[in-house]
Amino acid sequence: MQLHNPRLYYSLKTLLANLARSDDNRFVAAHVQWFVKEVRALLSFDAPTPDTAADRFALPHRFEPRLSIGGAGMAVVGAIIRMVLGSILFAVWGTAIWSAWSFFDNWILRIAIVLPLIAGFFVTLALLMIGISACEHRIHSRFNQ
Repeated sequence: MQLHNPRLYYSLKTLLANLARSDDNRFVAAHVQWFVKEVRALLSFDAPTPDTAADRFALPHRFEPRLSIGGAGMAVVGAIIRMVLGSILFAVWGTAIWSAWSFFDNWILRIAIVLPLIAGFFVTLALLMIGISACEHRIHSRFNQ
């Protein structure tokens, strides 16, 4: 494992040695050891190198390597619909949450009202994304029969 910043690793190792000297810091020393291992793993580059240009510029998983023009157009339209409807949904729920927040002066009531509204926003956003994906899938299956 090759480290790209050995000075940082040496500093962490010195910190670990200083912490391990006292009996009170045994618990902390164990956690610092774990932290040193994590930092060491993050600083090393053991990832495989890409073989081809297609590997270096990998496309998202939902696109095929040989995507047709119609499939690409449908993916673009789906992305634009997601952005527009998601923005409208955020504007509506954001306005509702803001008005509910400003209506109540009591902090407990504010939190009790706003938290379910935030949860409702995330649920409707997830349902919107699932619905758009289902429509895309249905249209895609109709044209690829």
